[in-house]
Amino acid sequence: MKTADGSNHHACTGQGVVDADHQVINATELNNVAIDIQQLEPIIKRAMDTVGGTPKTWSADAGFCPAANLEHVKDVEAEHATEFFISARRMKHTAPIPDSPRGRIPANATPGERMARKLRTKKGKKIYVRRKASNSTPTAPTRPPERERNQKKQPPQPLQRPSGAAGRGQGTTTTSTDPQTGAGPARN
Repeated sequence: MKTADGSNHHACTGQGVVDADHQVINATELNNVAIDIQQLEPIIKRAMDTVGGTPKTWSADAGFCPAANLEHVKDVEAEHATEFFISARRMKHTAPIPDSPRGRIPANATPGERMARKLRTKKGKKIYVRRKASNSTPTAPTRPPERERNQKKQPPQPLQRPSGAAGRGQGTTTTSTDPQTGAGPARN
């Protein structure tokens, strides 16, 4: 997959649809395309097929906001009585959503401008804020904290019989695997 720095990496990207109320993953899509633009239509279809219907609202990040996707979303909204809230620009999870401008939407507003305005309404803010709290990145890789990555890996230590355990059947039973040979517990 070609990345932002122009180099190719053995990698893939994933998209997911998560039920924000129950934190359940309803649909996933895995591919080797570096950008999300073309992935909105297939993931919507997969989610509707999996669930057998459409949710009342959908929310998505700015990677899905090009005009072609917004036109597709408009068709899905009309056909299935659902509503989409897609960020028109990148937003940090901690960034507040700006206030909505007053007055009518200009007649010549682009689909992106209309969506940005929709996100700034009270309803839009309420729904989009939930996206920040949901498990919206089920396919994102996780990295351990820096100190754990830099620690030298220690071989597993064999478990010891607790002191005071006289013989077999008393105390706790312990088993271990020899870190050098991978052999199981020794029999007495």
